[in-house]
Amino acid sequence: MQANATSYRTLKPQTCKVTPKVTPKITRGWPPKRRAAQATRLQKAKIWLKSTGPKTIAGKLRVAQNALKHGRSSAAFKQQVKILRSLLKKQRAYLKQYKLQRSLHYALSYEAACQSPTYAQHVFECLHDARAS
Repeated sequence: MQANATSYRTLKPQTCKVTPKVTPKITRGWPPKRRAAQATRLQKAKIWLKSTGPKTIAGKLRVAQNALKHGRSSAAFKQQVKILRSLLKKQRAYLKQYKLQRSLHYALSYEAACQSPTYAQHVFECLHDARAS
């Protein structure tokens, strides 16, 4: 396979061209005529009378919670997460140990069944009774 003349190994890094600095547009605000017209519209509409918040107690209580943070970065929440993770870790270790003991128990029971049918019958009856209750 021949190397292409425009392969990435033969390309030279291109220099980045600097864009000219853009000066922000200077605004002069509202002209006096427009400002007076807007003031007249606002006086006529009286929006400050129509601008209402919640009127009921339930609405006021709900709006009071607007700035409340969710609390997931609080120390109390982090402590709860830490406790839950440690409990899950202990549970996983317990299940692993339980599965190991259970498989070992079955292996020993099977081995005993091969050697002594009466002992095997006793072990399987005990297991059946334990599962039934």
